[in-house]
Amino acid sequence: MKLKLITHFLHEDLLRATKESETVYWVVSFLKRTGAKAVIDELQKAHDRGAEIKLLFGDYLYITEPEALQLLFRKLPNAQIRLFQSNGRSFHPKAYLFRSISTAEVFVGSSNLSKTALTDAIEWNIHASLQKEHIFFEEVAAAFIELFTHV
Repeated sequence: MKLKLITHFLHEDLLRATKESETVYWVVSFLKRTGAKAVIDELQKAHDRGAEIKLLFGDYLYITEPEALQLLFRKLPNAQIRLFQSNGRSFHPKAYLFRSISTAEVFVGSSNLSKTALTDAIEWNIHASLQKEHIFFEEVAAAFIELFTHV
């Protein structure tokens, strides 16, 4: 496993990983239009080549923008996109998981899905680059699926 700290420009890493992946799982507290627009082209390419895409966003504090969700639903009709109903409970995860033919990647940190968070803000994210079947990836993916199916 290789680890690295990403303090800015997470956007570039997410686009690269999306381009190479068969599986794309994201759980993010807040989705903004600017974030959806920043990643939609590469997500759509992954969608069109048949990648498994599961995206989970939160309703906490009502920051997720309905227009951003509508854009994703419209452009990614075969993706599974869900809104976590927090019922006022703090929902604040930010994790991006990818699996390709031979590798897996996990990004966990402070970046929500907004253009500012992905490009200009002061954010800290840990990137783990792993072998495809690494136990750490399997644990993170299982935690993601647990949240994803909680909805």
